[in-house]
Amino acid sequence: PGGTINNPNEVTRVYAVAALVDDQSWAIDAPIKRWGGVDDKAKRDGKLYSSKAPGTTLVGAPVYGLYRLVGPALSKRSLTWFLRVFVGLPLSLFLLLLLRRELVRLSDDNRADGLMLCAGLGSMIYPYTLVFAGHAMAAACVFAAYVYGRRSDHKGMVLFGLFAAAAPAMEYPHALAILPLGLRYLLAEGRDLARLAKRFALACAGGAVPIIATCYAQAQMFGSASKTGYSFLENTAYKDLHGAGFFGISLPQIERIGAAFFSLELGLFVFTPLLLLGAIG
Repeated sequence: PGGTINNPNEVTRVYAVAALVDDQSWAIDAPIKRWGGVDDKAKRDGKLYSSKAPGTTLVGAPVYGLYRLVGPALSKRSLTWFLRVFVGLPLSLFLLLLLRRELVRLSDDNRADGLMLCAGLGSMIYPYTLVFAGHAMAAACVFAAYVYGRRSDHKGMVLFGLFAAAAPAMEYPHALAILPLGLRYLLAEGRDLARLAKRFALACAGGAVPIIATCYAQAQMFGSASKTGYSFLENTAYKDLHGAGFFGISLPQIERIGAAFFSLELGLFVFTPLLLLGAIG
């Protein structure tokens, strides 16, 4: 209602932020009553919760809470806009600035500026920045973990731990990107047990806050620090989808790869045939 875009992936997170700040509850029953139903939710003990990883909620709620110290409660549409601009946008800009720094390291400022603009305005970073969801935020955390983990100093490993833990807190499947990075950076200075233990301890110290916050949120919503909303999905079709593999991620299937590239409904090369030149190149 009111012209909002009812993307359940986004709206359930908006409801979760509103519930925490305006209703002092992890359950989203009150926002649903105010603003209408939403998909992508979990049900436990008769109450409804966002089924998504809690990282976006845990970042969005303090920002909205600061606003509520001086302003009235926002409508669904206004809160959605607020979270997009003051939570999602800064993390996407952070990702682009890190990308630019890496490009300067590899080439020069002029090329870096052009490529940063192309990434910011001509890639999936742009549309994902325009929704309050975890995709761009998790990508920013993964890339930050890559950048800071490459450093050999203690601060680098602490920052690696912080962003490595924050990535799956935003989107659970991003743990698959973090695991190989973690192994790479833990072993960066050889296999000496003392050094490994020290680097591991530094990474754990950096990741403590996101890990503790995520576990606390899951315990409040789902009764256990180790349980996620995917164990309580209300939509049975989603249960089947996320029940296979790691949160729905499994081994590639030829028919699905073919559909992703060539189907008339969603094929990459059907909608953007120019990209075939890249495959040929």
